[in-house]
Amino acid sequence: MIAYFWSSWCSPCTEHIATVLVPLSERYGDQVEVVTISLDETWSGAATFIESNPMPWRHGYVPPSDHAAVRRAFEIWSSAKLVLIDPEGRVALEDPDPGALREALAGMLADAASDG
Repeated sequence: MIAYFWSSWCSPCTEHIATVLVPLSERYGDQVEVVTISLDETWSGAATFIESNPMPWRHGYVPPSDHAAVRRAFEIWSSAKLVLIDPEGRVALEDPDPGALREALAGMLADAASDG
């Protein structure tokens, strides 16, 4: 599972969605769940972006009243954070570069295939 905390006003965030998450979602389909969690000030900002861009996965929204608690809990110290969660529910990687993310996903899927 990939969990990505982001905001629609954050250009690096939206670029990451387009250049990393969308291709991974297309490549791995139902093998990897992607969830994006918006930290926008209002849901409408995220919803407008989501409606205008291909993001065929689940979306969440954290209201501003909960931003501080969520940022502390997930150690989000910038505009965005990506967390790769392994099949056992453990954090495997935090904010990996795209190559490391692809490599880790391929390894997890290979391990799952050999176990199954």
